[in-house]
Amino acid sequence: MPCCFDGCCCCPCGTQRPPFVGARIPSVSLEAARPIFSLKTAQITAETQQKGDVSSSPKQENNKPCEAPEVGIKLESINLLFLLLLLLFLLILLLLILLLSLLLLSLFEVGIKLESIKSKHPQLLYESKLYKILAGGVGIPNVHWYGVEGDYNVMVIDLLGPSLEDLFSFCNRKFSLKTSLMLADQMINRVEYMHAKNFIHRDIKPDNFLIGLSKKANQVHIIDFGLAKKYRDPKTQQHIPYREGKALTGPQSRFGKFVCYTTAFYDCL
Repeated sequence: MPCCFDGCCCCPCGTQRPPFVGARIPSVSLEAARPIFSLKTAQITAETQQKGDVSSSPKQENNKPCEAPEVGIKLESINLLFLLLLLLFLLILLLLILLLSLLLLSLFEVGIKLESIKSKHPQLLYESKLYKILAGGVGIPNVHWYGVEGDYNVMVIDLLGPSLEDLFSFCNRKFSLKTSLMLADQMINRVEYMHAKNFIHRDIKPDNFLIGLSKKANQVHIIDFGLAKKYRDPKTQQHIPYREGKALTGPQSRFGKFVCYTTAFYDCL
């Protein structure tokens, strides 16, 4: 007959069982053997503890001082940034200068006089120097540049309007008395200014007196100083000596079959 209670050697039913030899192992129920927390619960608890550690003040580990993170930029990065900004500034400055130059070129037109570098009697360099000596006078064009370009000597001056010869032809070769007097007054002033600068023109003719443009349209300008000559010393005002036997100086003008050597009024000086 089986025992109804396994916890004692004496069964209440009256059956005598032999005593258990050795240490008795208590029986353990399945409910008591189950773990209190599951694996998932343990993971959640560990994550919560980690978050709590991050939110709290940092603790020193192994008694090491807490190092602050690097703030700021290294010196090499600052130098590189400065160089980039400097290059950008120079590039913008060059672009502004280029735009300003193009604007000035569009606003101001110029005249260009050419002379072959193979010319036997070059005059353009001397003429450009004389323009600079006379610069600042009323009716004297400004020279902007002189140099050699390709096979030509080049002089860049103010752009002017038609010459008196062109105007005379346009008016059917006849000026009114008022026009003649006004033109003569300005022409005399231009020649007088040259004489005050110790030079004579030596090529006075209507082709070398030009009318200005825009704001200077009522002003007569004198040009072509290639034959001009200094007639007195600037310091002593001593006149150059009189000479004879000199050939006439001046450009050639053709009238039909004849060749006329035109000369200025002051060639005898």
